[in-house]
Amino acid sequence: MVALNWRDRLAAEVRPQLPHDLGNASEVSPPIAQRINDFIAGNFPNAVCDRCVCEALDFYSSAQAAQIADALGTTSEFDRRRGLCVVCKNERIVVSANRARRT
Repeated sequence: MVALNWRDRLAAEVRPQLPHDLGNASEVSPPIAQRINDFIAGNFPNAVCDRCVCEALDFYSSAQAAQIADALGTTSEFDRRRGLCVVCKNERIVVSANRARRT
């Protein structure tokens, strides 16, 4: 048996365990960034805060949602600013889509 160094042990602990048979590709959920993108675009023209995005999409980390929303805010498709969240009605940093999503 080979002893693993700390980097290999850490990688093994944080690496997601995927089932061997993923079955139908439609059963695998889309990446977090895509889910956040779709949620915000689907709420056009309303603005939503990071906390409400997390609650709506059942995420545990609002910090991760904030990072993704920050990145979306740098694109021309989204606007990130201080404003009123349509869900919780609190003034916070919110993100909104600049135009309706095309279907």
